Amino acid sequence: MTIETRQSAQRARIGPEVRAEDVALGAAVTAARLAVSLTRLALLPLRVVGKTPVAGAFGQSAVTELASTGRAARVDGRAQMTSTARSALAAPEMEVLIEDALAGPLPDAVVRGAFADSVQRRIAAELDDEAVVVVIERVVDTNAFKVALERTLTSPAIRAALSQQSVTFADELAAQARRRLARLDSLVGRFVVAAPAAYAGIVSRSAAFVADLVFAQLVFLVGAGVVALIGSLIGGFGPSWGWRGAAAGGWLVALGVYLVFFWSLAGQTPGMRIVGLRVTHAGRTPGIARSVVRYIALLASTIPLLLGLVPILFDRRRRGLHDFVAGTTVLVDGQRDGAVDGA
Repeated sequence: MTIETRQSAQRARIGPEVRAEDVALGAAVTAARLAVSLTRLALLPLRVVGKTPVAGAFGQSAVTELASTGRAARVDGRAQMTSTARSALAAPEMEVLIEDALAGPLPDAVVRGAFADSVQRRIAAELDDEAVVVVIERVVDTNAFKVALERTLTSPAIRAALSQQSVTFADELAAQARRRLARLDSLVGRFVVAAPAAYAGIVSRSAAFVADLVFAQLVFLVGAGVVALIGSLIGGFGPSWGWRGAAAGGWLVALGVYLVFFWSLAGQTPGMRIVGLRVTHAGRTPGIARSVVRYIALLASTIPLLLGLVPILFDRRRRGLHDFVAGTTVLVDGQRDGAVDGA
């Protein structure tokens, strides 16, 4: 058996380990208790004497004087401690210690402890709703907040996002309208002569034409309003049969200008753009002269109870009378004509 094993066995037999500092501390405590007991025995005669009337009065005055001396000593001691503490805090060494503490892990530990104890939740719970509203209003009313908000709203990124969102929404509406009109064209095509999907059906063409009538009417109303304003300024121009006839003729001219302009410029009017249609001649955009002929033939097709539009239902390329006259074809946007148009 080794020496360490024997020492461990001895400690197990005699109980806990005996240390020198524990022995010294026990001796000091025992001595203090003994001193207290001896002091009580020494003061026992004084207590007996103090209970007598004469000695009691003298003892009371002595106690009062001792108490006054003790209070003065306590005040002086506190002042001395305060002065000493201030001197210690003002010392350069204290500044170095504080900097070392802040540079160490103590601040991180404090922050982590605050979040671990949900300090922010307790603070938020103690806040009054009215106080929060007041703080928010004060922040919003500051010039710095207004400038920051203005810069944010007028930034290129925000403008681009709003523009993209508007364009996307309009495209979605147009795509949805095109799909529904295409389904209606397919439904109508079951009861008439079938035609390839590249050619626009009568439902889609009618919807585009109605939209163009609305747009042309808005343009005409603006022009008529300007003319009426000028007439009222000049004077002598009132409602009459002549003016009504001129207004009707002006409406037909305005519609013709509207349709011919867009047919010859882009091959599609705003209404056709929404529906997704395009008018072509031999695979190209019709010129101004051909567009004028097409518009005149369109008027002629609508006069006898829209009979000039009936061929759209039975022609394999979905052409009306005005298309036959002008040699044009209306296609779904993005599609190509399968045959060459004739004049």
